[in-house]
This record gives sequence, structure tokens and C-alpha cells, in this order.
Amino acid sequence: MRQLRNEFGSEAEKIAYIIDCERELEDRLEQAAHKALARPEVRLLALAGPTCSCKSTAVRKIAADLTQAGKRVRVISIDDFFYSRAEDREQLLKTNAQPDFDSIDALDFPYLCKCLDNIFAGERTMLPVFDFVSARRTGYTALDPGQYDIFLFEGIQAIYPEVTARFAEYGYLSVYVDVAGPVEIAGEVFDGRKIRLARRLVRDYRFRAAPPAFTMYLWRSVVENEERNILPYVHTPEMRIDTFLPYELGLLRDPLIEILDSVPPSADQYAGARELIRSFARIESFDESYLPRESVYREFLG
Repeated sequence: MRQLRNEFGSEAEKIAYIIDCERELEDRLEQAAHKALARPEVRLLALAGPTCSCKSTAVRKIAADLTQAGKRVRVISIDDFFYSRAEDREQLLKTNAQPDFDSIDALDFPYLCKCLDNIFAGERTMLPVFDFVSARRTGYTALDPGQYDIFLFEGIQAIYPEVTARFAEYGYLSVYVDVAGPVEIAGEVFDGRKIRLARRLVRDYRFRAAPPAFTMYLWRSVVENEERNILPYVHTPEMRIDTFLPYELGLLRDPLIEILDSVPPSADQYAGARELIRSFARIESFDESYLPRESVYREFLG
């Protein structure tokens, strides 16, 4: 089990630690671009990973590396193919219903297939745009594919067998990102799933208007989907990249505790929230101001 550092002598030492951690992750992500460039037949990259595994960061870095090498990269988020969701979040909490946000049935898969075929036929394609705050498809954006473009499809569903079967009709490279674990810090053990939950709590609160009780409520269905639709296929991608950053638990500490403190004692998620607070309270905090402007961790903090 990896032991993480939890004591720092100065702010400068913390900043240097962050920079070193970021450089290590960037080096790992750079390998994916190098592999794609070494195979001229690859025009489709499929980047998958469970929720909050740093997919958006990985896509941004890989796309930048490919662009620097002279390629035009077209990034397509599979999340934009979600069906609009009419369910009200508060109603779901009241009825204890389990919404389906993660399985293949949550996607407009027929339209994804149509767009995929149009792209590789060189035809103008109208890609959907999904808004997570309203949980609805809000419009479309036009994509005019070029003969030498590289298309980078990213999303949890990029590892689903229904999706990979369609990708396999075209030459593609598959990449899987996840948080490796467990790690130990300040006597507390954090596995990859617990780290990703912490990431998601902060991200969804800041960017998707989701209160922590709702995010924790959904987590059960997220885990069930991973067990059913992701873990059986994690051996299939050609590349696997660990996106854990050793400094991130200290960075998440303060915003996470502040968010979880808002969970009322009457909520079913209260006990889980207090347990997470207890786990993070012993970690030395990192101020968000320490993050470089182009930090890979902006995906979760902004």
C-alpha cells in the first residue's frame, strides 16, 4: 500500500510537491498520444473510465499533445448523448427510486451510432449538447469531419461492449483511466472508489448544482453500474493510466468538509457524510491558491 506524505514545512514545499505530482501525471498521459501517433491508421481514440477518474483532464492533455504534433483533434463527449431526464431530484430522494444515469439505456445509442457513421463517411454531423444542470439536451452543434482528423470519444460508456463493437468497425485505440489504490495517509486508508466519491462530491456541487446528499444517494447506482458494466471489461483497453495525484486529498479536504457539513442529521446520507468528514479531517490541507492555472485538477475545482 502506498504511503502518502502528510507533513510539509512550508507553503513553498507544498507548491513544489504539487508541481512534481502534476508533471508525473502529464508524463503518463503523454504516452497515449505517442501510441496513437505511432499508428497512422488510428483515427478514433476511445477514452473510458469510471466517474471522476479524470477523463476530461486526460482528454485535454492527449488532445493538446496530438495537436502539437500537427493533428486536428475533434473531441466528442459521449455524455452529450444522454437522453433528457424529466425526473426531479427531490422527488427521486423522496420516493427512494434509483435513476439510471450510467447504463447504455441512459444513452441515445441509436443517434450515437448515426453520428459515428456520418463522421467516418465524411458527412456533416449534428452533435447533441447536454446540459447537466437542467439534465436536458439543449441543442446541437455542427461538426464537419476532415479526412485526417482524429476523433476522441470520451465517457464512461466508451468501454461498454455495445459501444466498443461500433468503434471496432473503425481503426481505434482504447485508453482506460482510473484512480489506483489503496493509499494511506495520516493513518487513514483511501481506496480508488472513495477518492473518486470525494472528487465527485466537490465537482457536482460546484458545477452541476447537486447537493451532497443527492450525490451520495446516486453513488449506490454508480457503484452498481461499475460492477455490472465497467469492471467486467477493464481488461479490454490497450492502455491503462492511473490518474491519482498524491496531493489531491489535502486539496479536497477543506471544500469537501464544508460541503458535507451541510448534510442534515435527518438525511439518510448523514452517517456517510460524517464518516467522510472524519477520514479527511486528519489530512493536512492544501489551499486551492497553490494550484497552477493550468493544473489538471481544475476539472474538479474550477
